[in-house]
Amino acid sequence: MLTNDGSANTVLSGGTLQPLNANGNWSAALVVSNTVTLNTMDTGGLLRTNVLSGALSGGGTLNVTGSGPLSVNGTMTGGGWINVQSGATLAAPAR
Repeated sequence: MLTNDGSANTVLSGGTLQPLNANGNWSAALVVSNTVTLNTMDTGGLLRTNVLSGALSGGGTLNVTGSGPLSVNGTMTGGGWINVQSGATLAAPAR
């Protein structure tokens, strides 16, 4: 579920993010408040490059699935986790 917390943050509280038919580029600040899955393959099964360039925070878990890459370019704060499933690749700054 995607909601807005009244600021510039997009709150992810569950469900799956998946690009439709193009690379996924999210520039908004994301707050992961529960378990959320990000599939790096589009709905047709094609590998896509996914970029999270806004701040990533919250205490939830981001599960990365599919065989496409995910780049996390923004700051990462909070106690949450990023779990990378078999086949997916992750590029992220040091915490």
